[in-house]
Amino acid sequence: RTKVKEKVSLTGAMSFQKNLIKMLDGNQLIYLNPVTGKITNSGKTVSATEYYIALDGIEIIQNNNKLSINGKSIELPYGTYNNVKVDKLLREEYIHLIDSGENQVYLLDKKGAILNSFPVYGKENTAIARSKSNFLTTLDGDDIIIYKW
Repeated sequence: RTKVKEKVSLTGAMSFQKNLIKMLDGNQLIYLNPVTGKITNSGKTVSATEYYIALDGIEIIQNNNKLSINGKSIELPYGTYNNVKVDKLLREEYIHLIDSGENQVYLLDKKGAILNSFPVYGKENTAIARSKSNFLTTLDGDDIIIYKW
């Protein structure tokens, strides 16, 4: 256990980056040293209209159809987007999100490029998995739709 001297108001997911724990404290992005308990402010803020998620080696800030992936700005077609998800298959990170107004699922690589054959139809929730191929699943009411890519 590590004692942290400062009070932290965790408002998002935590991730490890370069032996530090990266997290949101309110709207401030901070780093916590798990050995010493020292907190360092990164100088980055995330507004109330933005969604923040991080996984080893990837950091995304989403404001509806505008994404910042590791500092690179990506703009998807205008729409009403659910919060972005990030999953790792083998050694590759994939970003997926749903435009709930158009019922379209977008799948992007970690550089922000939309993968071939996407977007596809989907209404609710997405998940990706790998077997012999890569698969994306999405819900449509009581039906599960499975796409192979």
